[in-house]
Amino acid sequence: MSSQRSRSGSAEPSYRRLALAPALIAAIALGVGYPLVETDAYLYVRFVVAIMAVIVAVFAIQAHRWVWAIPMAAIVVIWNPMFPLEFDIVVWLALQTVALLVLITAGAAIKTPADPDAA
Repeated sequence: MSSQRSRSGSAEPSYRRLALAPALIAAIALGVGYPLVETDAYLYVRFVVAIMAVIVAVFAIQAHRWVWAIPMAAIVVIWNPMFPLEFDIVVWLALQTVALLVLITAGAAIKTPADPDAA
């Protein structure tokens, strides 16, 4: 019984949220990118968002949270700096808001067991 207390009373969580950091970095880039939408500097926002969304998608697949890979793939396609999609500014701002919320939610929802043998 004392071993159960030490496990439940420990500061270490039983899972890790590996996708949280890249998701937050992408969300911050999107937040900073609001005033940059129609400027040349928005290219840097596209790079950061696309790369971080790929990383989040990889963590989602590794954590067997396949459903989160689909919106991450959509974010990668929409913010792809190599083949940029052009939308009206109102559409971009709406897409940025949706992507920001999806990234934060995915980062919080994708978790893997802290013990690799527990999976």
